[in-house]
Amino acid sequence: MIQESLDNAVEIVPGLWSVNNLFEENELDELFQRIENEPEENWGVCRFGAYNQSNNSRLELKWITDGVLDDIWVKLDSLDYSRFGFKFRTAIVWKDYEGYRISEHADSEHIIGSMQIYLNNAPENLGTVFGEHALPFIPNTGYIMDNIYKRLHKMPNAVPKGVTRYSLYALFDYMEDKN
Repeated sequence: MIQESLDNAVEIVPGLWSVNNLFEENELDELFQRIENEPEENWGVCRFGAYNQSNNSRLELKWITDGVLDDIWVKLDSLDYSRFGFKFRTAIVWKDYEGYRISEHADSEHIIGSMQIYLNNAPENLGTVFGEHALPFIPNTGYIMDNIYKRLHKMPNAVPKGVTRYSLYALFDYMEDKN
């Protein structure tokens, strides 16, 4: 993973940054191959999110010691998020398939900060929209969001038939209390 991608993240509006090239190219290719080759039994019902997403064609990768998610966690934990006032808490890998879409929402108050990085080629219109700011679904890009602003965001288009949308989602705590 590339620390400079975080250091060079562009603030779109207060508390929302776009991130490009978090992974080295070969690192992303290897990661995606590993994720794509995970057996179906290693994917489970999504336990996390703004809503009960288990009915929305979203699965999450199960934590397996020395598995893909464990490797990602170690790499994410080695990065410096202090520019955003964050420290790393945990990571999730999501697999969204036909019909998945999440309507406009603000994240739960239990989410302090989050980062979503898109991992594979899929239609660009499957990204995340924050008001007038659309972040297209382009591999190795995404966003970091400070949830203190309770930004409304959505995925305006459902995943079409024959497409799978993979993304990495990380959660953060504040380095220090912001109150």
